[in-house]
Amino acid sequence: MRILLRRAILAVFLAPGLAAAQTTFTVTTTNQTTDGVCDATCSLQEAILAANAAAGRDTIAFNIPGPGTRTLALTAALPSVTDPLLIDGTTQPGQDTQPIIRLEGSALTAAYGLEIETDSTQVMGLIIEGFDQDGIWLLGSSHSEIGTISPELSNWIRNNGKAGVRLSGGSSDNLLQWNNFYDNTENGVVLAPSAGTNNRISNNLIWGNGALNIDLNADGVTANDSLDADTGPNNLQNWPVMDKVVFGFDRAEGTLNSMPSTQYRLQFFSDTICDQFDHGEAAVNNGERLVTTDANGNADFEHILIGNIELGDFASVIAIDPSGNTSEVSNCKPATTMTVRVEPDSGKTDRGGSEDYTVFVTPAGGDWEQQVVMSCSNLPGVTSCEFSPDTFVLVGAEVQTNLMVHTTLIPGGSATGPASPIGPPEALLIGFLTVALALFGAALRRDDRRGRRLGFRLGFASAVLGLLLYTGCSSDSTPTEPDAGTPLGKHTFVVVAGSPSLDATATAILVVDP
Repeated sequence: MRILLRRAILAVFLAPGLAAAQTTFTVTTTNQTTDGVCDATCSLQEAILAANAAAGRDTIAFNIPGPGTRTLALTAALPSVTDPLLIDGTTQPGQDTQPIIRLEGSALTAAYGLEIETDSTQVMGLIIEGFDQDGIWLLGSSHSEIGTISPELSNWIRNNGKAGVRLSGGSSDNLLQWNNFYDNTENGVVLAPSAGTNNRISNNLIWGNGALNIDLNADGVTANDSLDADTGPNNLQNWPVMDKVVFGFDRAEGTLNSMPSTQYRLQFFSDTICDQFDHGEAAVNNGERLVTTDANGNADFEHILIGNIELGDFASVIAIDPSGNTSEVSNCKPATTMTVRVEPDSGKTDRGGSEDYTVFVTPAGGDWEQQVVMSCSNLPGVTSCEFSPDTFVLVGAEVQTNLMVHTTLIPGGSATGPASPIGPPEALLIGFLTVALALFGAALRRDDRRGRRLGFRLGFASAVLGLLLYTGCSSDSTPTEPDAGTPLGKHTFVVVAGSPSLDATATAILVVDP
């Protein structure tokens, strides 16, 4: 059911120029029989020869008995494909998520895996390895496909003596999609100087090859040019420049300069290493996004890498223009971050004093290569912080900066209250107590009960009034608690290392004593 669904989808998405198949020739043996007839016993050589001789776009299918991978260990080079053809390894019973038809050429010399010299040809579902030349050579072939619309239907082209796939002789408008090109002695994919344009190299995993993974013009890294005005294979499409990969956020940042006011498809990849030219290995597909250049041909990009990457892994990107012209793989950048720690993490001072800390800002996963500006947040009241240095470029080594937190003392109200006409509080208290005692003495000397009661009441009232006046005047002269400055107590504040890509933070404690 899965294979039938794939074929239904494939019929809709065939590349331009791939017409419906005319005749199907089925390979039934791994042997190299060449009696000239593709009948009940049909080798791959015989199937290609029969398809070349039949008019129209034919199909080569597979139905080789036996379990597991069927290896065609070639003892003679395969014929060139000279008539439009679909070579479909996914037809082999038992094929599921990876190819099980294997073309192996280690016994040959000066041999290509497949040489295609015609248009509208498609190859899918094959393992091609061990040839001392290229795995597949498109020689003057246009509107052809290597691979297809799904990774389960595609090719693994590996361990060949030159490139995984080579395009030359004006080959244009071809699609290389969802393949694995790896461990080839030279390039993963190379477009020779004679190759044409509009060759889309999309969603392939390309890694571990001896030279550039994608090479336009077969001359190593092609330098970008302003506004992408140069010409050549795939118009020598400029590659994007990767600036930064921020670990933890898995965010890739960079720029593209190419044709003005044009939309480009960027596809992102990663691996644990870069190649020898400091350009990317495309071992993991991390998704894609569209960007549009401005009138000056510039576009900035940020992309969240799908599937996440580990600290220190390297990310890279390719650009594809609206016609399918695909760039080389960009420079690679490691997934990096920075961390902040404060020593000691707790300090103590009084109001109006200062406390010293040491802050360490450390790059992780590789060189951070960004300017960092230090600051504080969440400081209590009127409190400030000072860093030395407060700005620096964090590259490959830890930077140490000194932090001083300054507290502030702003006294509250301490002036005395309104002056009393009688005198200081102590004199008031003594005066009223003297009056009270005199009244008590006079009351004791009276014989009548009513006079005595009145004297006691007046004496008691005088004593209470004196105490109240003393208390009120004394409170007027007591200093009030300040309502500004640095509050007393334990405070947690934040140290911030800010960069264009990331703000890294750490917390510290400040204890303020009276």
